Parts: sequence; structure tokens; C-alpha cells
Amino acid sequence: MNFITKNKWLAVAFVLLILINIATLTALWWVKKGLQSEDKPPQGGAIAFLIKELQLDSSQQQQLKELRDEHRSATQDTRKKNREAKETFFSLLSKENITDAEIDQAASVSVQYDAELAKITFDHFKKIKTICTERQKEKFDEIIHQVLRMMAGPQGPPPPRDGRRPGPHADGPPAHIEPLPEK
Repeated sequence: MNFITKNKWLAVAFVLLILINIATLTALWWVKKGLQSEDKPPQGGAIAFLIKELQLDSSQQQQLKELRDEHRSATQDTRKKNREAKETFFSLLSKENITDAEIDQAASVSVQYDAELAKITFDHFKKIKTICTERQKEKFDEIIHQVLRMMAGPQGPPPPRDGRRPGPHADGPPAHIEPLPEK
């Protein structure tokens, strides 16, 4: 007890520092949580976003879900063929003495499937637009690019596995990567 009475200001400062640390950690936690929720698309994906933004009635919602299922089945086979074409294309890396013609041929097959998928998706959105009222069509034109970004998923490189933020290293390579020996 003698220590506390002699060092009353020290005890008050200690308690104050603890409270400031708790407040700082809480604020950081709230900010981080808020930033994470802003990056996430609305729950339910593009369909939920369209329903909400266009204010579709129950009949339109049912038609939209039917169109979604139709789109999925229409693209399923083409996506599979596209994956196989890309695998074939990149398997050419294991071949020796490959010609530019072979590379171009394998790449063009994949490009054809990409174009086919783009056309199927374009037609899909044309059909969605036909179930909309005039007011909804105007709103549809405003939000279509957001919907396409949602369908494409996150863009950019994946985050590093070690938790660091991606980006250039002005001072050289990160510490865990040893530089190459100079020749």
C-alpha cells in the first residue's frame, strides 16, 4: 500500500495507458472489420444485387432465376471445353521444338471458347433486360458493369501467403528471398 500512495501519479498513468491501449485496439478492430465488409459483394451475388437494385417483383425474380439456371447449363459445356483447350495450350510448354503455328492454333481454340462464352453471357443479359419494365431497363443500363464485375470475381493478384501486402519493394527483394549471386 505504501508504494501506491507514494506513486499515486505513476499508478494513474499506468491505468490510463492500459485504457488507451484497449481503446486503440478496439478502434483498429472496428476499422479492419469495416474495410473487410466494404470489399465483399452483397450476399447472394449478382442475382441478389439485380433483384435489389431493379426492385424486381416475385414473377420477375422467378424468371430471373430460371434465366440464371439456363445460363449455367448453356455455359457449363463451353467452360469445360475452354479449360481443356487451355490445358492443351499450356501443355505445349513441355514439347521441344514447337512451331509458332502450333502455338497459334492451340491459342485460337481457347480464344474461340472465350468468345462463345462472351456471346452466351451477352444473350443472357439481353434476356434479363426483356423481363424488366422501362424504368428497370434504365437502371439495368446503369448497373450492368457492376454486375459483370461481381460475376468476374476479385481482380488483381492473389494476396501473398505470408500475409504481407503485395507491391513493389523499392529497397530490394523481401528479407525471406535471397538475392541471386552476381556473376
